[in-house]
Amino acid sequence: MVLGTLSQSRVLNYVYEHRSEEPFESILKHEISELPSNDHIARGGSVLSIFEDAILLDAVKVMLKHDVSSVAVLDEDGLLCGSLSLSDFKYLFRIRRIDLFWCPIHEFIRFIRGFQSLSERHAKDSFPYFATRSNKTIGSVIERMVATKVHHLWIIDDARHAVGVVSITDILRVLAPLEDAFRISTQASPRPSRLDRADGSD
Repeated sequence: MVLGTLSQSRVLNYVYEHRSEEPFESILKHEISELPSNDHIARGGSVLSIFEDAILLDAVKVMLKHDVSSVAVLDEDGLLCGSLSLSDFKYLFRIRRIDLFWCPIHEFIRFIRGFQSLSERHAKDSFPYFATRSNKTIGSVIERMVATKVHHLWIIDDARHAVGVVSITDILRVLAPLEDAFRISTQASPRPSRLDRADGSD
């Protein structure tokens, strides 16, 4: 029998609710710059990006070629000005506007953000993008992800250049080794058995 669905977002919400408890509290104080380097977090380099005046179809090709679910959108100065993810394309089919694949990316983003604000109760993606900085703690990143209901945050420098991206998967990868510590902490304070609750014994 299916009791429910466990998603990455729910796990992240659980971690956030227990952020002041061990084994989470210690690890969440680390900066995101200390996260293990991988293909998603650039170290002094650049992230997959596309200029806002490119057509939407070009962005699709970039994401498919590099097997990623999102790309940073840059303005003419090369600064982060937006974000585009595969989930955004669902609106093309919902409103049957396949022709928008050939429109400039900045027009498409403006169109779907307006559509979201009119059709959806929350505005998790209504802001052009959500970002953080490499000196922020893992805890602050989790807090921002929970508050905005997004699955990733772009990492920007002081000039607003996109230098990386951190996702829920990156966060959970760091927390995964805590499984044994968490199991020990929960076993240290066992719940009372049915018998204990029934006879009132201490």
